[in-house]
Amino acid sequence: MSAGTGVTHSEKNASSVSPSHLVQMWVLPDTEGIEPSYEQRDYSERLKSGELVTVASGSNAYGAITIHQHDAELLVGRLSPNHTVIVPEATHVHVYIARGGASIDGVETLLTGDAARLTGAGTPSLTADALGAEILIWATA
Repeated sequence: MSAGTGVTHSEKNASSVSPSHLVQMWVLPDTEGIEPSYEQRDYSERLKSGELVTVASGSNAYGAITIHQHDAELLVGRLSPNHTVIVPEATHVHVYIARGGASIDGVETLLTGDAARLTGAGTPSLTADALGAEILIWATA
């Protein structure tokens, strides 16, 4: 969703018995005065690969949802146990663990709800723990 010049919205759990789990992240646009917009796509099949999938991009890369921040990209991964992916190289990287656990270059261990902000870190490896991990990675200039 792009709030653009202004929107009213709320999140609601459609189930009265099952808890919801959501992560809300905001990215400041690099353009002012844009119209509000909303996009939704199902990436379930692509996420089965166990690799990182670009789901939002300011450059509209890889069929991703469009965001109004040219140099930003959101990657998501559902990593199987002990699987390793390479964190993309960017000036600023924000790694968030939505579920499970993972380690960065085998040194820093992150658990559900933890985040790491990397600046000029190159391309470190991110390895899921023995139970796997669901991760979100923002790569920005």
